[in-house]
Amino acid sequence: MSNTLLPKRLRRRRKNYFRTAASGGKNNEPIKAKASKEASDFQQGLRCKSLSPLHLLHDPNFEIRQPRRAFLRAGFVHPDIKECHLALVEPVAVAKTMTNLENDDLYRPPLPTVAGLMFPARSKLTVRGFTLAMTPAEQRWRQIISASQGERETCLLSLAMPDLWNLIDQPKPVSFVDVDGRQRTHRFDYLAEFKNGLRVAIAVKPAERVERLNFKATLQAIKRDLPLGFADRVALVTERERHKIEVRNAELLNFFRRCPDPEADNVVAELIDGLFGEVSISDLVHKSGLGARAFRAAFRAIYAGRLDANTRETISTNSIVAPRKGKA
Repeated sequence: MSNTLLPKRLRRRRKNYFRTAASGGKNNEPIKAKASKEASDFQQGLRCKSLSPLHLLHDPNFEIRQPRRAFLRAGFVHPDIKECHLALVEPVAVAKTMTNLENDDLYRPPLPTVAGLMFPARSKLTVRGFTLAMTPAEQRWRQIISASQGERETCLLSLAMPDLWNLIDQPKPVSFVDVDGRQRTHRFDYLAEFKNGLRVAIAVKPAERVERLNFKATLQAIKRDLPLGFADRVALVTERERHKIEVRNAELLNFFRRCPDPEADNVVAELIDGLFGEVSISDLVHKSGLGARAFRAAFRAIYAGRLDANTRETISTNSIVAPRKGKA
């Protein structure tokens, strides 16, 4: 096996061992033996295809003879066990304890952005980064990029809409003829798709630039020349349309959505079904007996369309909510 396939830790250690041995250091033979044994143990591990517990359990057609340390890291062996020997795992037994790879509770990195244009890595003028979000259309966490703080806030507000289906960042550019008669292209910052089929192209600009560049006239020209099926409407969003507290609530919602809790959601949903008037969130939390879990569930219920609340005020346990007519 090539030396480059060994972990960096073993490569460095073996290199030091043999360097000491070559320079005439003491106890050369034990040093060489120790280095060779560590490399042999690791190579023997690689012959079993993978140290991944899932791979080992889903492939019953090989015998596993691994170093004890490897199995401890993989979580297979109790520390008191002196020898590690696992042979021919039965697929029937595996099926009783594990599901397929897609349903196992493993960490999976978010999907990359679908943006057609990536922002430069560095900028002295704007705040650039991405937001992690899961939309109903994908049911998988994905990166949504933003090239400014205004775009990030607009992204959070869009994700908080109860009827949002999907949010596409930096969609493909569209061609249009500007007010001077010149052929130009424009790329919207976001394309929001809603559950009723409505598609809205969103342009995010500072109010000062909108006035200085007469962007509203440009946006009218873009809207006139939009390709068929690209969007039904266009929207211009400046800092005047973004309420700071509403943005803060939307950011907190996105944080709570990262830790789904179906049990708490169901308990709070049952309590909401029994409401006939206004109530504080603290009362819902007390009746549920779930503490902070119920607060997060009530917070999510507001943006899911089950509860009415003033989202332009900081949502807390003191907030007053009421069941929404025609609950979602």
